[in-house]
Amino acid sequence: MAANRNSFRTATLGRPLVFGEVLFDEFEDGTARLGGAPLNVAWHLRGFGLDPLLVTRVGEDALGGLVLERMRAGLLDTRGVQIDAARPTGRAGVTLGDDGPQFTLPNDQAYDFIDRDLLPHLPRERFEILYHGSLAARNEQSAAALRSLRELGLPTFVDVNLRSPWWERGALESLIGGTRWLKVNTHELAQLENHSRGRTLLDRAQRLRERFGLEAVIVTAGAEGAFGVTRDDAITAAVEHVSDQHDGVGAGDALSAVVILGIVRGWSLTATLRRAVEFAAAVHAGVDDDDPLYQRFLARWRR
Repeated sequence: MAANRNSFRTATLGRPLVFGEVLFDEFEDGTARLGGAPLNVAWHLRGFGLDPLLVTRVGEDALGGLVLERMRAGLLDTRGVQIDAARPTGRAGVTLGDDGPQFTLPNDQAYDFIDRDLLPHLPRERFEILYHGSLAARNEQSAAALRSLRELGLPTFVDVNLRSPWWERGALESLIGGTRWLKVNTHELAQLENHSRGRTLLDRAQRLRERFGLEAVIVTAGAEGAFGVTRDDAITAAVEHVSDQHDGVGAGDALSAVVILGIVRGWSLTATLRRAVEFAAAVHAGVDDDDPLYQRFLARWRR
């Protein structure tokens, strides 16, 4: 279907507001990597020249100190980071397999207890878009804080993270309600639209978009790339090259960041999705210290 060039143009001027988990991904070989989808997204947005504010919570421990150190080194605003004296900084066990990374998540991590009573102390600056995943709402305290931010009425981008057993359909569908942009992978799309048997993935994505009145649904398909649907468009972007160091962890977050960048910059859906897939295939870590990487992509996209 031909692209409607105006279908994804929602150019904004304020800061992205990012909410959710910060954690360390711990791999089977004993290595650990700082991540969590909201931190990864905020990091990439900063790399691309935006100024996101990340609202999260870390423990009053060595890992929490490392989070703050890395954020400051990456020039990320830390004023939205709460400190929890009772609970640890988040961790996630990661197993790499043919079906992509699998995650094991302990309960009662600091990010589960983001305090809404501290939200009034956030910087009084102009925010134009809210990004959050569904994982950060698995605990009622953080879910309450998220509801307070949703009440600001910002255009919202939701990244679905179905990590069993830490999700429930009714609560997830409440989060999707009122959302403008939604990102899922093919497995998550199948679970959310499991009553649409016999339909293609594209049909299911359109059905999901229509059911919740979404402006766009972005679906990631691993090594096959991604596709996006709006009321007028259905756009597919294939992966052309994958970095040799690419393990798939954080690739979806890299894609989300470029989609948000496209929304902020007013790109078309076609350009946004193609650029998002291209960047996601090149990123080999959630938090990438390679500053020239961002400049290379920006220069390429300007051309």
